[in-house]
Amino acid sequence: MNPLSPQVNAMNYPSRSLLLTTGLITLVLNCASACCQTAFPSKTITMIVPTAPGGPIDMTARIVAKDLSVELAQPIVIMNKPGGSQKIGVEFLLAAAKDGYTIAAVSPASMSINPVIEKSVGYDPLKDFTYLANGIEYQSVLVVHPSVPAKNLAELIAYAKANPGKLSYGSGGNGSSMQFTTSTFLYLTNLDALQVTYKSSGPAMLGLLSGEVNMLMPDLGEIRQYVLNGAVVGLAVTGSERNKRLPNIPIFPESSNPELKNWTYTGWIGFVASAGIPAEAAQRLQSAFQTTLKTDKMKEAFDGIGFKVIATPPAEFKKKIADGLESNRKVVKAMGLKPAS
Repeated sequence: MNPLSPQVNAMNYPSRSLLLTTGLITLVLNCASACCQTAFPSKTITMIVPTAPGGPIDMTARIVAKDLSVELAQPIVIMNKPGGSQKIGVEFLLAAAKDGYTIAAVSPASMSINPVIEKSVGYDPLKDFTYLANGIEYQSVLVVHPSVPAKNLAELIAYAKANPGKLSYGSGGNGSSMQFTTSTFLYLTNLDALQVTYKSSGPAMLGLLSGEVNMLMPDLGEIRQYVLNGAVVGLAVTGSERNKRLPNIPIFPESSNPELKNWTYTGWIGFVASAGIPAEAAQRLQSAFQTTLKTDKMKEAFDGIGFKVIATPPAEFKKKIADGLESNRKVVKAMGLKPAS
């Protein structure tokens, strides 16, 4: 043997069969690991509704959740968490695990009104949420109890100015959409009215029907049947055009009051999760909401109650919130209000 030749020890190298076996074991382990990473969602999803049952947010959440559950192939449980002009429900969402299994229905009250009128609201609407979809838009209706001697907007304004302190209106509390919308109307027309607060729009509407308050500005879908049966008197509808479900009621810009010519407010209801949920969960939820909202079945369901499906995607939804915050800050400043601490 040549002393300079390398010495090869077969024991130092694995056999071909050993390499093959090791490779198969690795492949099996990798497959097992992948199988353990179950695709989202794999269990029940909770949808927080930050208002009491019966209002527009609750109605919207239940209509959407039914078909969204089918799209995601998992149950969706509605959990009502009313109070604090939706803050209690929002806080519950943000305190939950950031895994995508807790989502919430939201509206201007929680996302673009409370953060403006209350410094210590406790969350940032542009940083603390994952935007899923803006679902629907709705118009509100200014209605009065039949005991109020007014059959149109001009008569209401004349009555209120001739009888200061006689009007009272219901709201879901300071910062609620109903309160902010009514306050804006009163400010634009230079009227005074006593605010009576309820937990949400549903109880406020019962307050109007019983005569506990004599004026309200609920959503059209919630109040329409009572306008049609004469339980309340509809005077004006928000938005830029009349609603076909109440075609005989004019919009505010049709009023002879110049301050109302450009007031075309519309409400909306959208869906969010906490910021920081897994990207896979966010993408699956966003996709599922778009698929669910854009069906003819969903459009017909909301059209039947006077709502309009918009299915705004996340980026546009977030921009709407940013624009709403800016607009509401200007309104609050014009009213001379100071954000509560």
